[in-house]
Amino acid sequence: GFQKILEIGNISLMKRLTEEALGISFMYEDAAKKELAENTLVQVAVKNLHLTREFNFVMMKNHLKKEELFGYAKEFQGFFTEERERF
Repeated sequence: GFQKILEIGNISLMKRLTEEALGISFMYEDAAKKELAENTLVQVAVKNLHLTREFNFVMMKNHLKKEELFGYAKEFQGFFTEERERF
């Protein structure tokens, strides 16, 4: 295991610490697109690693009907199911 584990919510700080070889990081590929192109960060594929993440929908009160919200949620879920099947 790791000696220390930090949870950092600031993506810029995560990238900077990783670029300075102070650890490794899990982040969205799009968040590091520039650094990956410039080779200041590299992507490492990890076999059989499946991560889950909670997503929350936030909206103004009474903005959508319940059915509309569930429709968007189903569409959102379908998008990630399709993406997962690509890999």
